[in-house]
Amino acid sequence: PDVLKDIKAMCKEVKMGDVMDPMNFINAVIDEASFDKCKSYIDYAKKAVAFYKEIRPIVQLGDQYRLLSPYEGNGFCSEMFVSEDKSDAVFFCYKFEHFVGLQTPRWHMAGLDPDATYQLNEFGSTERSHYFEGKTFSGRFLMETGIDAYLSGMFSSRVIRLKKV
Repeated sequence: PDVLKDIKAMCKEVKMGDVMDPMNFINAVIDEASFDKCKSYIDYAKKAVAFYKEIRPIVQLGDQYRLLSPYEGNGFCSEMFVSEDKSDAVFFCYKFEHFVGLQTPRWHMAGLDPDATYQLNEFGSTERSHYFEGKTFSGRFLMETGIDAYLSGMFSSRVIRLKKV
């Protein structure tokens, strides 16, 4: 199937015009607060793309560790990717269920150099900053003790970049 052709055809069907006509799908943003909100989404998307380009070699070429399976029935999962020389890593954790009493697990990492020190930086947190932001920890600590990275709402997630210092 020609995806681009299909998208162009769908775009031609989208009605655009006067903001007073409720049948129009695309209108001008006439409110400053709405404009600022739209712009914040675009800015976030630009940062996310730049961040992915930065971590892409680690994700594509690094070693993958599936740390917490989504099939264990605890509502969470995690994985991480570590560069071959163990100097860079990216940790992902997700919450995909939400019910009373659900406790966020302590996140243990894998594949790091136990004798190295890593600095942790989180990308795009929608929740308050954590004690680990910008801090350094040994690979041994991160793998054996782990970190607390609370995930509160349904479908919350965290992406943490680790760099050897």
